[in-house]
Amino acid sequence: MKIDVRNLSKRFGSFVALKNVNLDIASGELLALLGPSGSGKTTLLRIIAGLDWADTGDVLFAGESAARLDVRKRHVGFVFQHYALFRHMTVFENVAFGLRVKPRRERKPEHEIVKRVKKLLEFVHIEGFADRYPDQLSGGQRQRVALARALAIEPNVLLLDEPFGALDAKVRKSLRRWLRDLHGELNVTSVLVTHDQEEALEVADRVVVMGNGKIEQVGSPEEIYNEPANSFVFDFIGESVKLPVRIENGGIWIGSRRLATNDELPSTGPARLFVRPHDLTFGEVSEAPLQGSVRSVRRIGALSFADVRLDCGGGDDFLVEASLPPETSVSPGDLVGLTPRRYRIYEDGAAESLTSASL
Repeated sequence: MKIDVRNLSKRFGSFVALKNVNLDIASGELLALLGPSGSGKTTLLRIIAGLDWADTGDVLFAGESAARLDVRKRHVGFVFQHYALFRHMTVFENVAFGLRVKPRRERKPEHEIVKRVKKLLEFVHIEGFADRYPDQLSGGQRQRVALARALAIEPNVLLLDEPFGALDAKVRKSLRRWLRDLHGELNVTSVLVTHDQEEALEVADRVVVMGNGKIEQVGSPEEIYNEPANSFVFDFIGESVKLPVRIENGGIWIGSRRLATNDELPSTGPARLFVRPHDLTFGEVSEAPLQGSVRSVRRIGALSFADVRLDCGGGDDFLVEASLPPETSVSPGDLVGLTPRRYRIYEDGAAESLTSASL
């Protein structure tokens, strides 16, 4: 089922939740809506589902307007963050519920319902829990039941609203890999709302980054991370270091040192340098455009990080985190040099970058 979102806007009183949003969702893809709280991602999902209505604009299902269709007629399966399972019903009864409450003319015979439910329980690997109640299950098992229930009605569209948000990190990671594999076996268009960047980048075919009610960028996980469209996306996705710089005489200056670049920049004035921590390369103090003293070193699993207080000139200093390569050894108090290997430069107050580099 192809979904087209056209010129969608929505207000809640004086708060603008969506601002003229346009989006094409391909049939069979798994699309992630990613953004901070208040960015409009859940509002967009609810409008697609028919649980809320836009002030202006339309949603098209396979080219036809869904504006006048209620939830039941949209053939949408919805998975909520907090499961929304019926506590007085067994796992089997929860999954069968959507099939049994259909109008009589659409309802399948009981033996077909039983067959469908058993197949789904096997599909999501909880066939051994059919007679248990939700309170007797772990969080991960409950979410599998919720997904099976959403799939029971054979939806054209599967919508997932922070489905793993209530689970601990280890279970969440396991379930999102499972969802990615599961989606490969499903012929259903899926839209996942999440604020978890790692989840979106790992699971989705494409990612939509939203901010302040509008779409900032749409692209593959690789494009979103490596080619951010603007400063908002760069700052929101992954870890980033932001440093003040100035543009002068066609170059980029950090304090009294010039940053090597092949671009001749036309503007003059203050700007910001954005760089990932793993793109800061350690080197000799005399040769690096950034210099500072190591404040602390820590190890997290197989990775090591150093907090470095940089001297950016003019009496300003900034504490930044830099990834330590395996062959590099530093200690608190050491004076080090850092060179941005890949970076983007943005004028103060501007969203679009002036230049970028990959050294």
